[in-house]
Amino acid sequence: MERPGDTEGVAMGVDISKIRKQVEYYFSESNYAKDNFLLEVASKNDGLVPIETLLTFNSFINKLKALTNDVESIKKTMKDSRIVEIKGDAFGQIETEEYKEYLNDKNIDKRTLVISESPRELELEKIEEFLIKFSNPIRILMKRDKKKLEEAQNM
Repeated sequence: MERPGDTEGVAMGVDISKIRKQVEYYFSESNYAKDNFLLEVASKNDGLVPIETLLTFNSFINKLKALTNDVESIKKTMKDSRIVEIKGDAFGQIETEEYKEYLNDKNIDKRTLVISESPRELELEKIEEFLIKFSNPIRILMKRDKKKLEEAQNM
């Protein structure tokens, strides 16, 4: 039985939705608009971020590199995304209505949660599972060191 988005190069039995979720997070309205690094890379590459750049991110390395680091597999996983466009070996952010609304929302910081100096074993997915019972935060930032925390507070 084939699953949508099945790809060669992805470990057998792996939930490929994890790859898609992580890549879509990078380009989501809540991250992309505030991610200075991604915006800078995109501005130097005609609005695109090379997939090889994403493969260097700690979040990708720690969570997903064991699943795949094959560019073609990652591209196939993202082929039906409504927020990420594929151009060659790079991704671009599709400017959705949600993204435009996010940019115009003056109260967005009230729906952002920053967790400072969090321990490595604390996983974002577990935090999301817990919080969804009580609230719907748009953006959850986990800053594991003081320098990154200071950068987040200055956004």
